[in-house]
Amino acid sequence: MALTAVVQSTLGSRLRVFGVSPDLVLLFLIAWVLLHGLRGSLSVSLVGGLMLDALSGAPFGLMTLCLTLASSVAGLGQLNVFSSAWYLPYLTIATATLVFQGLLLLFLRLLRESTTAGPSALWGPLLWRVVLPSVLINTLLMLPVHHLVRWLAGWRRGESAPTFELG
Repeated sequence: MALTAVVQSTLGSRLRVFGVSPDLVLLFLIAWVLLHGLRGSLSVSLVGGLMLDALSGAPFGLMTLCLTLASSVAGLGQLNVFSSAWYLPYLTIATATLVFQGLLLLFLRLLRESTTAGPSALWGPLLWRVVLPSVLINTLLMLPVHHLVRWLAGWRRGESAPTFELG
């Protein structure tokens, strides 16, 4: 997760699609939550959040808080009747991205309004130019990331050959 945060902070800004960069830490975290459950992912969430906090210009702790809340929402996906549905990773990452980006924008706006008296950014353009493209990019990247995390988890357990499945 630390390596993912470094890649996101350094190379991620150069990889822009529709004006946004993929949330690599969020993608790997949600794939981990779907494979290992919320309890097994809290430490991963903490490491990813602290690394993003250390590497970003946001107030320290903000990324950790937003990632933890987004992963908690993703953990709810395991508890439903449709936990084996093929579309669950896509629905989960879309929801988690909305939660993560929405909370991040909300907290940044509240912090800005508490420190300055100037006008703040409008929600409509932020949603159209940042949040919705992030949802689209993260949803499209979920398939390869989910398979990569599944392979890494198998490799960690000592499985020799990677197995990739569609869906």
